[in-house]
Amino acid sequence: GGSDFPLARQEGANIEVGLLAEHTFQKIGGAAYWLGCDDKGEKVVLTLEGYSPRRVSSHALEEALAALGDVSDAYAFTYHKEGLTFYVLQVPGLSTTWVYEVASGIWHERSDFENGEHIKWRATCHAVAYGKHIVGDADGNLYELTHTAKANGTGILARDRITSGNATPTLERMRFGSMQIDCDTGEGLPSGFAAKLLLRYSDDGGHHWSDWREIGLGNVGQYNARARATRLGSSRNRVWQIRVTDPVTCNLISAVINEQ
Repeated sequence: GGSDFPLARQEGANIEVGLLAEHTFQKIGGAAYWLGCDDKGEKVVLTLEGYSPRRVSSHALEEALAALGDVSDAYAFTYHKEGLTFYVLQVPGLSTTWVYEVASGIWHERSDFENGEHIKWRATCHAVAYGKHIVGDADGNLYELTHTAKANGTGILARDRITSGNATPTLERMRFGSMQIDCDTGEGLPSGFAAKLLLRYSDDGGHHWSDWREIGLGNVGQYNARARATRLGSSRNRVWQIRVTDPVTCNLISAVINEQ
């Protein structure tokens, strides 16, 4: 544009995608992100590379969005913390909150955990103030966003991992003699007892699950404790779920089947 009108049209730079929810349009790291639609009318999350839109939403997110009607009430916020950059998408009608990490290009879900169920994450906005990352909820409450938290406000902080299918190319039956989970141990509970990790599995793609099995994370000071389960049966295609709800630090890093 010119000095008298800097927002003049730039010919030849048409962007053939739409914007479905104006409050999802956010800029971070020098790039814009928004919930829009492609030229076929499908709901997607997009970013701009120069004047070219690029799809960043995953198939899983797009499948969830496709089941919704009007999404004009959706909104988003962004933040940068500890070298990671996040685009947080809140869409009414979805049961959880979808978050995109820009550097890795990976989506994950965040939620509150109430009455044994995951519901939408309470954070609706973000700001940095007094050296802290602060998020607010719809009721006007403020919370510090920190990876050292052991509770979600006054509620339970649930950490869940669900694996993809554990199978051979020919679907031969596999025996699972043991599983060792690499995570923090030895912190213990305020009561002095060991914290617990929960493990269950499904042999039919998540339609039915085994009972939860409790695995000890060690008493206070037992930093070499092993989070390990044995006698886990066999399956042709198994999905595992790991959950920690006790108020302890427990970064879930990896799991090894039939370790030596």
